[in-house]
Amino acid sequence: MRKVLFIPLFITVIVAQTVDYDTQIQPLWDGNCTSCHTYGHSSGLDLISGQSYNNLVDVSSSGNGYGGASRVASGDPDNSVLYDKITNGGTYGGQMPPSELMSSANRTLVQTWISQISTYMTIAEARTQDEGASVTVRGIVTTPNFQTSNTEYGLQDGTGGMVIFHFSAPYVELAVGDSVEVTGELDIYNGKLEIIPGSADDITLISQNNPLPAFQVVTVANYVANGEDYESELIQINDASITAGTWPTSSSTNLTISDDGGTSTVTMRIDSDMDIIGNDEPDAPFDVKGIAGQFNDYQILPRYYTDFTPAEDVVEAPELVINEFLAATDLCCDDGNGEMEDFIEIYNPGDEAVDIGGLWITDDLEDTGNWEQIPTTDATTTTVAAGGHIVIWADKDQDTQGILHTDDIKLSADGEDIGLIFISGTDTIFVDS
Repeated sequence: MRKVLFIPLFITVIVAQTVDYDTQIQPLWDGNCTSCHTYGHSSGLDLISGQSYNNLVDVSSSGNGYGGASRVASGDPDNSVLYDKITNGGTYGGQMPPSELMSSANRTLVQTWISQISTYMTIAEARTQDEGASVTVRGIVTTPNFQTSNTEYGLQDGTGGMVIFHFSAPYVELAVGDSVEVTGELDIYNGKLEIIPGSADDITLISQNNPLPAFQVVTVANYVANGEDYESELIQINDASITAGTWPTSSSTNLTISDDGGTSTVTMRIDSDMDIIGNDEPDAPFDVKGIAGQFNDYQILPRYYTDFTPAEDVVEAPELVINEFLAATDLCCDDGNGEMEDFIEIYNPGDEAVDIGGLWITDDLEDTGNWEQIPTTDATTTTVAAGGHIVIWADKDQDTQGILHTDDIKLSADGEDIGLIFISGTDTIFVDS
């Protein structure tokens, strides 16, 4: 249950970057330890690259009198055999290396590394835990702070999303694209799962300027029916229009949007803490990106005004069929110029006429260099009536006999693959083959 805090907190935080094991810690073992600690060493500890981490972290020491203490206890250098030995703590035998301790700076680096080791779980796993459970997760920050006086950031990994929330100004100022590790208590606020860190110590900045997870394109109907599958993740709704509510000019507001003429609707919350208010209402239809939110009912919350873009015209591939073809014969058929030529007949089974101009035709499905575009210069010639047929003559006579003749395709009697192809932007669709 969310409780109101009346004590303002003013904290200055310096966030330490995470120590990288492979580039910062392994070289210490290479320079100080692996002359002895390789496969077959009497201690059983192999510290060569590729083996050392799994031989150290949360692995019980085999040393006599060590009582099964971990060689490296995650997050706890003071109870780690390795740290005791490299600092000559004396709890677990003599110092290592025996000849001379590592520099103070390197010992501190190892201490920091051990302190930063965590047993974090995926966000999907965290979402299965009970409210009130303490968890540690990692993810990419996907939104600016949605609060003025408090803190609310979107967080997403490869398995799911959740919100980082706490009262007061941010313990740690985060930016979109930051990779962070967060420890906190799970809370459910009006249906939305939140992780609530207790202090700046519960937030570790791992790296910055990371790419965001891809926006998942959803329909309104799908989102409303399966909201928990998307909660606090980045989504995109295409071809949307506002069906209820007034575009805000000063304060946060909830609008209703639809992508199917009003049959399916969802709330789009425009938050005053974002840079959206003060800009013109987007013309419908528009595509909108945002974080999938919940305040009892599901919402989409755009993060920036640039999350609105004009809807793209969706051009669908026509429904056509390669009905018949003929190759290498002198018996059929006359192309109207007194020549018996190869041909490809295309049938339109639909109830509307289709212009095949701009489609591509080929006798080699694999080699796009052999694909040939049907000219778009005369739609009256290249349009197939509903329920009708049109013939493409595969005779390489386009220059002299017209656009229903191929430019560089002639069918082979040995057998070929014939294809009719629709290309729009980056989409390539085989209409029939």
